[in-house]
Amino acid sequence: MPNALPNLDDRRWDDLVQDAVALVPVHAPDWTDHNAHDPGVTLIELFAFVTERQIYRVNRVPEARKRRMLGLAGLAPLPPRSARVVAAFSLAEGADPVALPPTTEGSAGGVPVRLMQGLTVAGTRIVSLRRSAGGILTDLAGALGRGERLPLFEAVPAAGDAVTIALESRARPGDRIALYLRLLSRKSSRDERRRAIEDRLRRRAACAPPPDPCGARPRRPRGGRVCGCDDAPSLRCEALGKDGDWRMVDIVDGTRGLSQDGAILLRATGETDSGRITLRITATGGEWDSPRMAIALVPDAVEAEQSRSIWHTFRIAPGAEVAGVPPASGERRRLALALDPSGAIARLDFDAEGPIAIAVLEYVAPGREPGRVTLDIAPLRMGDGAPWQEFRLVPDPAVALGASVWSLEDGGWRSWRPRPDFFGSGPGDADWTQDPDGRARFGDGAEGRVLPDGAWALARLRATLAGGGAIAEGAALSLAATPRNAALLGDVAAVAARLGPSAVAATLEAGRDREPLADAILREASGRETTGRAITAPDFARLALDAPGRDVARAIPRADLHPSLVSAKAPGLVTVVVVPNRPGPRPRPSAGLLSAVRRRLDERRLLGTGLRVVGPDYREVACRARLRARPQAAIEPLRARAAAALDRFLDPLTGGADGGGWPLGRDVYRAEIMALLDAIDGVDHVLALELDIDGTPSCGDACIGPLALIAPGAHRIEAVR
Repeated sequence: MPNALPNLDDRRWDDLVQDAVALVPVHAPDWTDHNAHDPGVTLIELFAFVTERQIYRVNRVPEARKRRMLGLAGLAPLPPRSARVVAAFSLAEGADPVALPPTTEGSAGGVPVRLMQGLTVAGTRIVSLRRSAGGILTDLAGALGRGERLPLFEAVPAAGDAVTIALESRARPGDRIALYLRLLSRKSSRDERRRAIEDRLRRRAACAPPPDPCGARPRRPRGGRVCGCDDAPSLRCEALGKDGDWRMVDIVDGTRGLSQDGAILLRATGETDSGRITLRITATGGEWDSPRMAIALVPDAVEAEQSRSIWHTFRIAPGAEVAGVPPASGERRRLALALDPSGAIARLDFDAEGPIAIAVLEYVAPGREPGRVTLDIAPLRMGDGAPWQEFRLVPDPAVALGASVWSLEDGGWRSWRPRPDFFGSGPGDADWTQDPDGRARFGDGAEGRVLPDGAWALARLRATLAGGGAIAEGAALSLAATPRNAALLGDVAAVAARLGPSAVAATLEAGRDREPLADAILREASGRETTGRAITAPDFARLALDAPGRDVARAIPRADLHPSLVSAKAPGLVTVVVVPNRPGPRPRPSAGLLSAVRRRLDERRLLGTGLRVVGPDYREVACRARLRARPQAAIEPLRARAAAALDRFLDPLTGGADGGGWPLGRDVYRAEIMALLDAIDGVDHVLALELDIDGTPSCGDACIGPLALIAPGAHRIEAVR
């Protein structure tokens, strides 16, 4: 839907003529003939025509200015995003394991993909999955085979709670085995991962010990904990050795402590049984915001994105100067490069120690045949010294991701800085921008430096189909015959022959095209009332729910209320009650969750506003009811339905009239409980009802206090005919 900008001046030619004629008696009283034949009126009409053209131009705001104004508001159109999938591989019968390094390129249903992590395809399969919680052992293999949800850990794991996974694999010592976990989490998107990592880095910086005045290097706490507020359970990973003892193993945990989708990578060792690896993951202390629930466990799988690396094969011109030791295929070198006007290499030095490391994917030395070299960098075009030079980064319909631009000038490399626009760029600033249509644009000499005449511009980037690169779950997966794969794998066809049927196990995130400017303006207008500051009660609630890396189910702010003095008014104080996303009758936030929410709100509150972040108080409410059942109703199922309805209605997370959780501080009224019971199928009417509050009977309503929630108790339901 188009966004209509305000009309700065809506006057037209008729309006301008009428306004001018109306002013004639004021400025020229002797001018009495205002008819169309008068020469003065003709001049008024001419000036009105010129003025109308100027008004029209005033209302035409260029797109570059719109983008700049949006940037001044702290917003920008959302960039393109590649699709993200889980790539699951299998091994051919009798084949040796296949190592696939990071950035290996493939094809999923004809759409190019690129591995985000490396793995060894070792024909791994899960033969056993067990959970030990509170001393009770539960076999989850059947639930895994049926595709059901897998409860790995409780929100507050007891000491010794663990998950044991037995794997059959053809992995050799040193091979990296991958096990991808899809978790039931609301915080698994790329944006949430980035926010969680940035928040953790800020905490590391804030909790770092002060520097020693004597210059000694400060020590961090042992165990990986950055401060007391980081109380999430750490995971200990062990493998069963040949002697029957559990041995610690190093893993690369892409799940961030089982909080997000990701792969767990571990290296096989000679200390484990050949062909079988038993892995035990134990939670050691601390609390999570919610139970750890898995949707799927996929062996020999890692994440892949819908993109491909851009490379280019340069021809080495006859008589070109080539120096240095040629690198091995795929090796990165800081080389020196010079191109002639046709784009062929005129000078190449592999040992020049240049400013950037470039991957040499293939090199053929010049001899009887012209030489060539394939690099992971692509030429854009040679500059001509004109202002506002534009070059296409990647061919349509692909768009560029992560582009870095250099130019070859005076025998060396010059780095160019990416900018959203040229506002603030001076004549000597080597800045470039990427237009919405995917073109690289350079300055005009006044706003940004001009790409000099004869200087080649080169770029390192990835190409993606963005919103057009949809990948279906179950799409066939194969290796691509590209120079990068040849450098990484050698004989791509031979490696592909050792792989069995492979496919996309899951689609994690759909691709997205660059956001149109009109949509960005609409998004800014719709979020105009949303602020990054905690000022109003909805601001406190929204910011608390959006705490990075934390699963907050409810955040209820209360103004002028102190948690320790609920009967008195506390002006200038805001108390925020936080409820985690934990099932159960009394979900309580951990110290780490309270600290994370408090830290987020404290950074954004007004200077004169006090802040308290607490968990809710719980009042147990149980109902004692006597019901008259209808003649055809069975008594025991009726009692069970009544108790379940009461539990749902009083639940702190999903209860209440709207299903959003029992309202904080709201009393329980006998009338609504009677109406609830009366509406149950099979109930004729309610004969008697009492509410027990924390075990104390009450013949009236249940009053719970301003910062309390309801915990459903053990209801006693009697049904008679």
